[in-house]
Amino acid sequence: NRRPVAAEPRLQEYFPVRWDDNRLLYVRWPDARNRNDQIYVHNWKTGTDKLLMFCKQDANYSDPYPIDGRWVFFSSTRQQGAGGYDLYLGDSKTGTVLNVEFRALNTKAEELGASYLPRPPK
Repeated sequence: NRRPVAAEPRLQEYFPVRWDDNRLLYVRWPDARNRNDQIYVHNWKTGTDKLLMFCKQDANYSDPYPIDGRWVFFSSTRQQGAGGYDLYLGDSKTGTVLNVEFRALNTKAEELGASYLPRPPK
């Protein structure tokens, strides 16, 4: 039973990433006038879509990568960054955003597409 998860007319929707068995992260515009990318979560059970709390519509938020059931790495053009897209870690439950503290990573260039692998047990 294939069907589109998101198919809003006149909106761009892309970068789907499986969060867990019940959720999918993806990026889309808030509406046809505001073309700043925003990160949404789609709930498979309810069929609902929700903007993540840390997204602000005056900047772009892209390339979500889930760490666990709460935290998500993402790239953004937030004003607090070093320039261009920078890497952040967002709390999906509180909206708290942490600037990734690797100074060599966030530069005036475009830091996009982070991923995460936990350290293997010893």
